Amino acid sequence: MRVELKNYELVPALDFLSGMSVPANESRPISKFKKLIVDAIEDLQEAQMEIIERCGQKDEKGNVAIAEDGSGYILLPEKQEEYTLETHNLLSEVVVFDGGTHAKTIEKISGILQEYTAEISGKDAEIYDRLLDEFEKG
Repeated sequence: MRVELKNYELVPALDFLSGMSVPANESRPISKFKKLIVDAIEDLQEAQMEIIERCGQKDEKGNVAIAEDGSGYILLPEKQEEYTLETHNLLSEVVVFDGGTHAKTIEKISGILQEYTAEISGKDAEIYDRLLDEFEKG
């Protein structure tokens, strides 16, 4: 089974799975899948930092400068368009979670999601639908 999520879907998927209330015997596969998502988020954060390093204004120590109000990094004006485009492309990239050593975990999650009966709405409903789509196609 192969599950594909775009980078921008990783955090909502992790949040949704973290908020699920399931019987104890179903929590283990969810925890394992959450670990895979966390690993993908860490990779995403590293890639985001690489873009920021290339497009950011440097301080006197050679680090990317942080806004005085702490709201984020300061980008070079001539690099803002590049930053926006590269960040958009990065967030649109697909992360593949394939079976391999995690085949049984992914199969179990498919069943857990299909049988999940809690009430959900808003962003949780959207990512739940998206996750179901991915697990059903496998």
